[in-house]
Amino acid sequence: MKPVDILKKGLQKLRDQTHDRKVRLEAELKANRPISEVDEEWLDHTGNLVDEERVVEELDKASDYEAVFEKLNQQEKSIEEPQTKANATLAQQIEILNWYHTNGKHQSWTANHFNKIYPFLRLKQPKISDWLKHEASWRAEYKGTSAGVAHSVKRVRQTQHPEVMEMLDLWVSEAMADKLLLTGEVIHQKWKAFADCAGVPTDKHISLSEGWLSRYKVRNGLKQTKRHSEAASASPQTVDKECLCMQGLIKNGGYKL
Repeated sequence: MKPVDILKKGLQKLRDQTHDRKVRLEAELKANRPISEVDEEWLDHTGNLVDEERVVEELDKASDYEAVFEKLNQQEKSIEEPQTKANATLAQQIEILNWYHTNGKHQSWTANHFNKIYPFLRLKQPKISDWLKHEASWRAEYKGTSAGVAHSVKRVRQTQHPEVMEMLDLWVSEAMADKLLLTGEVIHQKWKAFADCAGVPTDKHISLSEGWLSRYKVRNGLKQTKRHSEAASASPQTVDKECLCMQGLIKNGGYKL
């Protein structure tokens, strides 16, 4: 029997052992009934097999086990190193809450699902529960943002260059995941670079005032940081590569260059 087959067999045993309790607790959560802190802790750790499933999945797809183990170890190291837990952006919160409502309203499932997508958020069931209390106000706020406007079919005029903001939001999310220091200078430079990629004329650029920057930081959960000139700089080759990538995203998204 191959090593990966042994791991699969062990994973199935774990699934069988946790199944009944997990189903019962998730039924309680779905019915909006409270569960104990002990049960919450169990769901987030012993009953949460997402890490084990990811390891087995990676090994099952690979022929070079040592290379995969090294990759997984590096990923685990980047996740487990002591760090300040990143805050979810408003767009991410709305995305996660939308998925929660359209996939059975399972708080733990939602947390587990998005921990694979946004591991730096370290989501748990109590966090999703807390977000639901603020959902109405967040949705009202989101409707006023460029991202929210882009999702409104009745809004024809786009005044904030949503294609640029979408690229900037994506880049900021990835930078937060990589634990880069994001200063106002970096954000300004990135906005201008993405605007150039999108073909936005200079005279059509928005005013990147301190007020705009402050609102953007609040919306994306960014804190004030010291200047980090190295992060603000980028080689011409890197900029050209980003531009080509972003132009493809714009074209695929239906935006005009």
